[in-house]
Amino acid sequence: MNTLIEYPFTKAFASVSPDEFFEEILVKQLKAKVLVVGENYYFGKNKAGNPEYLKVLGTKHDIEVFVVSAVKNENQMISSSTIRNLIVEGNIEFANEMLGHPYTIVGNVMAGKQLGRTIGFPTINLIADPDRVYPPNGVYATKVTVYNEEYLGMTNIGYNPTVNGNKKMIETHIFDFNKDIYGETVEIRFYHEIREEQKFTNLEALQQQIVKDSLTVKRIFNS
Repeated sequence: MNTLIEYPFTKAFASVSPDEFFEEILVKQLKAKVLVVGENYYFGKNKAGNPEYLKVLGTKHDIEVFVVSAVKNENQMISSSTIRNLIVEGNIEFANEMLGHPYTIVGNVMAGKQLGRTIGFPTINLIADPDRVYPPNGVYATKVTVYNEEYLGMTNIGYNPTVNGNKKMIETHIFDFNKDIYGETVEIRFYHEIREEQKFTNLEALQQQIVKDSLTVKRIFNS
């Protein structure tokens, strides 16, 4: 059986020392017997731990450590740092290439201001996690999985400057979908940046732009 454990990378976790990470998490919690890491792997506060030190700790705790060579894509080394930088820069397509799958956000749908309904584009809303890496604020072509069904979507990341929003949100309009899914878990996969976040003079101007954005998204997925 294969099991994936996603450990939240928070500021508190980033301050953990290499020894504490190894002994408290890998040894005591996970009871690791074999570890496989890349040659450019660092762990612990300020990247104090490296593969050589991991082998030292492994010997101490009778854990085998294997170090594998880096993998490259178009002569660029694939690493978590490179992928994070690509996401922050908005280069979603290349980030997806390196990830081997679309950049994805998973979260529970919460109630919003329901502004989208008034202009014909209702959205599902997620609150942005301050410890997570996000693409630049703007509109993206996405696909959304709800109840194990996949739909085309259009996602805005940002603060809603047109209505003076003050909280970063992830708002997604799901095409051909009209169910109430508050509290449900959704998966949003990003494929292409449509435009940067903008402040419009009024809701009518915003609505006109969203219509254009929706046509662009559909054209991207139909091409």
